[in-house]
Amino acid sequence: MTIDKLEKLRKEIYKKFKIYIIISFCINFGFLSVIFFLFYKFIGYKNLSEIPMFFRLFLFLFFIIMFIFIHKRDIKNKKIKLSKPFRQKFKNEYLRNYIKNKGHYYNMYHNIDAVDMIRSGLFKPFTNQKGNDYISGMKNGVMFKFSDILLEDKLNLYENLKDFFDDLFHFFITFIQIILNFFKFKYDDKKIHNFTGLFFVADFNKNINSKTLVMQSGYPRFNDVSLIKMDSVEFNSKFRVYSDDIQNAMYLLSPSLMEKIYNLSKRFNNPINVSFIKTKIYISINVGRDSFEPDITKNIKINNPARKIISDLNSILDIVNALNLDNDLWKNLKK
Repeated sequence: MTIDKLEKLRKEIYKKFKIYIIISFCINFGFLSVIFFLFYKFIGYKNLSEIPMFFRLFLFLFFIIMFIFIHKRDIKNKKIKLSKPFRQKFKNEYLRNYIKNKGHYYNMYHNIDAVDMIRSGLFKPFTNQKGNDYISGMKNGVMFKFSDILLEDKLNLYENLKDFFDDLFHFFITFIQIILNFFKFKYDDKKIHNFTGLFFVADFNKNINSKTLVMQSGYPRFNDVSLIKMDSVEFNSKFRVYSDDIQNAMYLLSPSLMEKIYNLSKRFNNPINVSFIKTKIYISINVGRDSFEPDITKNIKINNPARKIISDLNSILDIVNALNLDNDLWKNLKK
């Protein structure tokens, strides 16, 4: 499918989406109004003037917050549902060929293995892992892979809170869950999102006999690394460096490489973490969304995700190339 045909399909879907926004506004407002009217009758007041002012204010604010929350969630879910055919056509009939022409392999349904995520030392513990939009290839003799991932951990919100709050709070928790379930928001109190973003792995096939991690957010999963300071004040203000070998860390993080990592962080404007373990470099970018998804509200010919994906990938590969082509680095690293 050509980009022009995709744009035509996008416009048709976006037109339906705008109509749904208006319908959703009316339905959600009416539904919440009925719920709060019934609640008002349930608590036993005959007229509004009998309700204490602070409680009236609380109910009003709660109504507004709930309306905004429910309406936004409803719109988000509908947008995902309506745009699914468009997203699939974009990926299967356009993005796949676009990436193939750049010399890389693309699989819409695959993602990087959880083993690599654990070995990287960059992520909090997780019990559920999924992802999509897998890209792999070779650049200057270095094998790489790249995909969107989503990591979750167990959480039971009700169990964690029930010992600390009274019955009124429990009523509102139950009330919220009933509404969420009514609108099929797929609410799950047993999972919490740890990470949603990009994960990149490259294998130099040259051993780095140490662990070095560059963290903009979070903390490393290794207990045998220590915090060290680099020579760059600007770099230290944005990143924390951990390593089990200071000398190797200093060799790895040359001024030019630190500059590339710093610029990559500015490019994405999201937290970036990097680790050097054995023969591999791992890079995580917590963008908080699916990076490969086209937006039905934007002209796809102007805002083409395919071009941005390749541009982002090339920015990451700049770091890999800088390391791979630095012969002095590999000579100086401890074997």
